Amino acid sequence: MNPQGVLAIARFADTPLPTAAGTSRVVVLEAVRDPGNAGAVVRSAVAAGFGAVIATEGATDLWSPKALRGAAGLTFGPMVCRGHPTAAVLDALADAGHLRVRAALGGDVVLDDLPQLLRSERMALVVGNEAHGSSDDAVAGTDVAVAIPMRHPVDSLNVAVAAAVLMYRMSPVA
Repeated sequence: MNPQGVLAIARFADTPLPTAAGTSRVVVLEAVRDPGNAGAVVRSAVAAGFGAVIATEGATDLWSPKALRGAAGLTFGPMVCRGHPTAAVLDALADAGHLRVRAALGGDVVLDDLPQLLRSERMALVVGNEAHGSSDDAVAGTDVAVAIPMRHPVDSLNVAVAAAVLMYRMSPVA
């Protein structure tokens, strides 16, 4: 391997939670621990027109080398906010007027019904931990759970794939 040289050295500039919550589309990584998956979610968020990525406490560092590689350097595009408790993030999103959508295997609605909810000007997508799913705080703090239909024998998707599918359905540019 030939490592790339250093281009610049900079301080990480996390966006304050209320500012990140003020954008029209937000994705929340709730305790997502795999940096490659987190980076892929960031890349998809930028592509789908989401303005902020919030990583709750317990989530991987969005500025880690593996997460930056997974994001293909796009972590500098959206607002990035890290390290807040899930309940505080969801409260801030509610205060900012977001419809808070949670990815779930047994959702209240299925993917095809999601466009009916898109009348909301502000929407946030919450994706949970790869192994354990969403926490009790995420379940209690979201407005609707959406499921992606899957054919047998598949019973779950990678968090980055599920997030990308849902973000494109929620996209303000779709």
